[in-house]
Amino acid sequence: MRWPGTSFFTSPLAETEAGLARAFFEGRILSVGEDAAELAVELFNTAGSKRRLKTDALIAAMAIRAKTDCVTLNSADFEPFVSRGLRLFHLPASTHGLAHRRRVA
Repeated sequence: MRWPGTSFFTSPLAETEAGLARAFFEGRILSVGEDAAELAVELFNTAGSKRRLKTDALIAAMAIRAKTDCVTLNSADFEPFVSRGLRLFHLPASTHGLAHRRRVA
């Protein structure tokens, strides 16, 4: 994939990866608002304030506020947030598209 004036990717991408990159460059990636930031703090504190969960709490908060699914290769780190409304899907590492996802919670 190539954008004007730059080579963004150096190797072939699955169509789902290319779609995510397009979404980023087209401005369809959500920004963190105050509401999501406050929820992230709540999620982090509820999950035991483990340092490794800071970023995951923010990602979970964004998914909850956007009322969308959280699709991940690492569902274990997001499990603490399911009880707070996170819709979590695990995407196995061997899967190259969202068609093969399975619902975790």
